Amino acid sequence: MSSTALVLIYALGAGVLAMWVEARFGRFTPESMKARFFHLALAFAFVQLSVPVMRLVVGNGESVPRAVLGLVYVFLPALVYACLTSIWLLKLLAERRPT
Repeated sequence: MSSTALVLIYALGAGVLAMWVEARFGRFTPESMKARFFHLALAFAFVQLSVPVMRLVVGNGESVPRAVLGLVYVFLPALVYACLTSIWLLKLLAERRPT
């Protein structure tokens, strides 16, 4: 499997997980626009910080278990949170749409 295919499958999986979280725990969606944009900024910071943390966890990349650990426990939650905030913003746009 190429690295591009892995990244695409990983991103799609994170999106599916975010949709499940929204469907299952939709009552926790922030109500205000300000709170949703705050979560967007927080998700952006989380994704940006996940890269240096991944470097700390994985190290020089010789250990496959450490790479999987970093992908599953560091990068996947960051991607799911970013996708979840995107869903919240799309819901906000749908709610504000004139009829």
